[in-house]
Amino acid sequence: MNVIDLNDKDYEELIFKFYTYFKNAFDFEKFLKPFLTTNGLDEVTVTRRTRDGGIDLIGKRRGLGGFSNEDDVKYYVQAKRNNPKNKVDVKKIRELRGVMPSSTKGLFITTSDFTKNAKEEALKDSFRPIILINGKRLIDNCIDNELGMLYKPVFSKISIDNLISREKELTKNISDSIHVEKLISKNDIRARILPIPSVILETIPPKSNKLKVYINKKEEILNINWERKYLGGITKIYRDNGIITSENSFSTCISDWRIKGDKIIIEFLK
Repeated sequence: MNVIDLNDKDYEELIFKFYTYFKNAFDFEKFLKPFLTTNGLDEVTVTRRTRDGGIDLIGKRRGLGGFSNEDDVKYYVQAKRNNPKNKVDVKKIRELRGVMPSSTKGLFITTSDFTKNAKEEALKDSFRPIILINGKRLIDNCIDNELGMLYKPVFSKISIDNLISREKELTKNISDSIHVEKLISKNDIRARILPIPSVILETIPPKSNKLKVYINKKEEILNINWERKYLGGITKIYRDNGIITSENSFSTCISDWRIKGDKIIIEFLK
């Protein structure tokens, strides 16, 4: 789904609606539990309110492949349901870091924003880094992950013009022996796989374990899973092309597959 770019007024309205929806801080913390789980944290818990030592939620991100818990990362989360006009100051950042053990990470999430000093303080300790999520970043992430958002269809002349232009371009490529498009779903992206269209799969030698493709004009060698009909080893490519963002949110798109001579060419169409 395409999302229209938001202007400053749009953000202000959405942030204010978020702020006023939650009756109190504890309701905001309860919302953040599924929010954090959606964004890749595991075992997220809301702490006991009287003994949290400034921590509202705790979660962890599992290490490589789940082989061991030695490289699991624990996250300590502070939530502030602030009036959007009241920025979080540096004192709150220091208080969060003060209760974080070494080699853990902090998340400070607010419905407002952070002062300049607070932003600088968050970057000071590389052994206990603190990630700041303000109201705008919170809204962007909820839109990307379809959390708390409904969408009203809006007619877009530009979108239809782009579709027609793309089809005109495609008809020029008469040298393509095969051309097909396939949706890359959020589940595909979450699983870090690239599904192969059946018509493309039929052209690949059946004993191949690897496949050379050209993705957005760059040569890549990827693993083939014949049983489930997908290419693996795609995570970095998804990140490089903005399909997985730096905040681990996902952006669905279309994969455009062509065969030109002996080359398999793939483009990501957003």
